[in-house]
Amino acid sequence: MQRANLEVAAPPGTGVLESDVYPPVFLPATRNITLVTTAEVDTADGYGGKPLPFFKNYYSGGIGSVRGFRTASLARATSTERFSRQSQAQRDHGGAVPMPGQAQDRSMRLGVFVDAGQVYGATDKVDLGQLRAAWGFSFA
Repeated sequence: MQRANLEVAAPPGTGVLESDVYPPVFLPATRNITLVTTAEVDTADGYGGKPLPFFKNYYSGGIGSVRGFRTASLARATSTERFSRQSQAQRDHGGAVPMPGQAQDRSMRLGVFVDAGQVYGATDKVDLGQLRAAWGFSFA
Protein backbone atom coordinates (compact mmCIF):
# COMPACT_ATOMS: atom_id res chain seq x y z
CA MET A 1 0.00 0.00 0.00
CA GLN A 2 1.35 3.40 -0.94
CA ARG A 3 -0.14 6.77 -0.14
CA ALA A 4 0.45 10.25 -1.45
CA ASN A 5 -1.62 13.23 -0.35
CA LEU A 6 -2.04 16.83 -1.44
CA GLU A 7 -4.34 19.11 0.56
CA VAL A 8 -5.33 22.68 -0.25
CA ALA A 9 -7.55 24.38 2.32
CA ALA A 10 -10.72 26.15 1.29
CA PRO A 11 -11.59 28.95 1.58
CA PRO A 12 -8.26 30.38 0.45
CA GLY A 13 -8.17 32.74 3.46
CA THR A 14 -7.18 29.84 5.73
CA GLY A 15 -3.86 29.56 3.91
CA VAL A 16 -2.82 25.90 4.09
CA LEU A 17 -1.07 23.80 1.47
CA GLU A 18 0.03 20.36 2.67
CA SER A 19 1.50 17.27 1.04
CA ASP A 20 2.88 13.98 2.27
CA VAL A 21 4.21 10.65 0.99
CA TYR A 22 4.03 7.44 3.00
CA PRO A 23 5.04 4.17 1.28
CA PRO A 24 5.24 1.23 3.75
CA VAL A 25 7.04 -1.87 2.45
CA PHE A 26 6.37 -5.32 3.95
CA LEU A 27 8.98 -8.01 3.33
CA PRO A 28 8.28 -11.62 4.31
CA ALA A 29 11.63 -12.88 5.62
CA THR A 30 10.35 -16.37 6.50
CA ARG A 31 6.96 -18.00 6.93
CA ASN A 32 6.62 -16.45 10.40
CA ILE A 33 8.81 -13.32 10.26
CA THR A 34 7.75 -10.14 8.49
CA LEU A 35 10.00 -7.12 8.07
CA VAL A 36 8.55 -3.65 7.49
CA THR A 37 10.14 -0.37 6.52
CA THR A 38 8.46 3.01 6.08
CA ALA A 39 9.53 6.51 5.25
CA GLU A 40 7.34 9.56 5.69
CA VAL A 41 8.09 13.03 4.37
CA ASP A 42 5.54 15.78 4.98
CA THR A 43 5.52 19.47 4.25
CA ALA A 44 2.95 22.18 4.93
CA ASP A 45 3.06 25.79 3.87
CA GLY A 46 0.85 28.79 4.52
CA TYR A 47 -0.11 30.84 1.52
CA GLY A 48 -1.53 34.29 1.10
CA GLY A 49 0.88 35.54 3.79
CA LYS A 50 -0.83 33.44 6.47
CA PRO A 51 0.91 31.16 8.99
CA LEU A 52 -0.22 27.59 9.45
CA PRO A 53 -3.13 27.19 11.87
CA PHE A 54 -2.15 25.49 15.14
CA PHE A 55 -3.95 22.25 14.21
CA LYS A 56 -1.74 21.85 11.11
CA ASN A 57 1.58 21.99 13.00
CA TYR A 58 3.61 18.79 12.87
CA TYR A 59 4.34 17.00 16.12
CA SER A 60 6.59 13.96 16.20
CA GLY A 61 7.55 11.60 18.99
CA GLY A 62 5.58 8.90 20.78
CA ILE A 63 3.47 5.96 19.65
CA GLY A 64 2.55 6.27 15.99
CA SER A 65 5.63 8.27 15.01
CA VAL A 66 9.01 7.98 16.76
CA ARG A 67 8.56 5.49 19.60
CA GLY A 68 10.86 5.89 22.56
CA PHE A 69 10.22 9.65 22.83
CA ARG A 70 7.45 11.46 24.69
CA THR A 71 4.45 12.46 22.58
CA ALA A 72 5.19 15.58 20.50
CA SER A 73 8.64 15.96 22.10
CA LEU A 74 10.36 16.33 18.70
CA ALA A 75 8.18 19.27 17.62
CA ARG A 76 10.06 22.47 16.88
CA ALA A 77 7.06 24.77 17.33
CA THR A 78 5.97 25.82 20.79
CA SER A 79 2.44 26.98 21.52
CA THR A 80 3.53 30.60 20.97
CA GLU A 81 5.36 30.00 17.67
CA ARG A 82 3.45 29.91 14.41
CA PHE A 83 5.36 28.94 11.32
CA SER A 84 4.42 29.74 7.78
CA ARG A 85 6.09 26.47 6.73
CA GLN A 86 6.93 23.17 8.42
CA SER A 87 8.47 19.90 7.28
CA GLN A 88 8.67 16.51 8.91
CA ALA A 89 10.78 13.45 8.14
CA GLN A 90 10.39 10.00 9.72
CA ARG A 91 11.86 6.58 9.04
CA ASP A 92 10.79 3.31 10.71
CA HIS A 93 12.21 -0.21 10.41
CA GLY A 94 11.00 -3.28 12.23
CA GLY A 95 10.26 -6.94 12.27
CA ALA A 96 7.54 -9.06 13.85
CA VAL A 97 7.25 -12.71 14.88
CA PRO A 98 4.31 -14.70 16.28
CA MET A 99 3.93 -14.76 20.06
CA PRO A 100 5.72 -17.86 21.47
CA GLY A 101 3.15 -20.55 22.26
CA GLN A 102 0.55 -18.76 20.12
CA ALA A 103 1.72 -19.75 16.62
CA GLN A 104 -1.86 -20.26 15.39
CA ASP A 105 -3.04 -16.86 16.73
CA ARG A 106 -1.74 -14.15 14.39
CA SER A 107 -3.46 -11.37 16.35
CA MET A 108 -0.54 -11.22 18.85
CA ARG A 109 3.00 -10.50 17.62
CA LEU A 110 6.32 -9.56 19.17
CA GLY A 111 8.51 -7.10 17.33
CA VAL A 112 11.66 -5.07 17.33
CA PHE A 113 11.87 -1.57 15.87
CA VAL A 114 14.21 1.30 15.01
CA ASP A 115 12.48 4.68 14.53
CA ALA A 116 13.94 8.06 13.60
CA GLY A 117 12.36 11.43 12.91
CA GLN A 118 12.45 15.20 13.29
CA VAL A 119 10.24 18.24 12.67
CA TYR A 120 11.69 21.30 10.98
CA GLY A 121 10.32 24.84 11.10
CA ALA A 122 10.28 27.47 8.39
CA THR A 123 13.71 28.86 9.24
CA ASP A 124 15.34 25.47 9.96
CA LYS A 125 17.62 23.89 7.40
CA VAL A 126 16.46 20.32 6.80
CA ASP A 127 19.44 18.37 8.10
CA LEU A 128 19.02 14.59 8.32
CA GLY A 129 21.90 14.58 10.79
CA GLN A 130 19.45 16.10 13.30
CA LEU A 131 17.13 13.09 13.19
CA ARG A 132 16.44 11.64 16.64
CA ALA A 133 16.36 7.83 16.83
CA ALA A 134 15.26 5.11 19.23
CA TRP A 135 14.98 1.33 19.18
CA GLY A 136 13.03 -1.12 21.26
CA PHE A 137 10.67 -4.06 21.46
CA SER A 138 6.94 -4.07 20.79
CA PHE A 139 3.88 -6.21 21.44
CA ALA A 140 0.87 -5.88 19.17
